[in-house]
Amino acid sequence: MRVLDGPLSAASALKMSYAGITKGTQALGAAMMLAATRGGSADALLAELKGSQAQMLAWLNRSLSMMPPKAYRWVAEMHEIADFVAEDPAAHELYAGAAHFYEQIAEDFAGEQTQVGALKSFLNKVGSG
Repeated sequence: MRVLDGPLSAASALKMSYAGITKGTQALGAAMMLAATRGGSADALLAELKGSQAQMLAWLNRSLSMMPPKAYRWVAEMHEIADFVAEDPAAHELYAGAAHFYEQIAEDFAGEQTQVGALKSFLNKVGSG
């Protein structure tokens, strides 16, 4: 347990900020991995990440491998974060978009798993080569 200085809302602000960074980054990473896959540049993106962002790639690999079954829970959380940052319209839009992204992943996970399968395929290549 960590005691925070500040108002009673400080703990909630910390939770929103931390989840906004961690789960928001996962949404961005997954969206770009899927976009690269659709665009035919998945292998090139993977090589670039391995060469220039190895630590980020390792973190995304660990995080995203566990994300699809949880995505449905993160939809509401991203909407809460969007409300938390509502004073900044661009940040609000960013997290509303993340909520929509996680909603798509949750629907895909419960259904055909097209996007989930593509993401798994990308992540399976992280440890190889």
